[in-house]
Amino acid sequence: MRYKAIILLLTACLAGTIQAAQTAGDIIKLRQQKAKSAGDIIRLRNGKEPEPTVLYPEINTYFSVGAGPAIAGGSSFNTGYGLTFALGVAFQELPTRIEFEYGMLQNDAKEKSASGDITQHTFMGNLYYDLANDAALTPYLFGGLGLAYAEEKTSDTGFAYQGGTGLEYLLNDKIALNLKYRYLGTQSAGVNSHNITLGVRYSF
Repeated sequence: MRYKAIILLLTACLAGTIQAAQTAGDIIKLRQQKAKSAGDIIRLRNGKEPEPTVLYPEINTYFSVGAGPAIAGGSSFNTGYGLTFALGVAFQELPTRIEFEYGMLQNDAKEKSASGDITQHTFMGNLYYDLANDAALTPYLFGGLGLAYAEEKTSDTGFAYQGGTGLEYLLNDKIALNLKYRYLGTQSAGVNSHNITLGVRYSF
């Protein structure tokens, strides 16, 4: 009986030791996991976050000139001529262009006694939308707002707006020819006009 009691006591002690060892092992694993988590947090806090990259759209600057007939609204003026000079930027990733344009229109009066010849100067901000495709010939739409300064018998300045369409043919990566129609409207200065211009655009 005494030996049985000793064996039972040793078995109980051994079982307790194994259980304690397992518990200690679980505690060590838990502490290791906590240490790993703490280390990750410390590394995250000490690590430098990558600075956000600011992407700016790639652009091409260009200069364009155009010339052609100018048909003044109404019957008081003969068909004259118009000139345009523009400086703008074209976005490579977007089918759009923005530009500042100076224009000059000259129309002679049909009857000198009724009214004098008229010269109009326009200063416009334009937005173009290119209908991009795989061909070298690209159609486009555009519109603009600005000011018109008219010189007739008297001089006057007023609000101006324009809109139209055109075709552009790309000769190479820098030079393009274009044929454009635009309607120019003015308020309190000059006359409305229909213009057809043939021009060239040069990208820098």
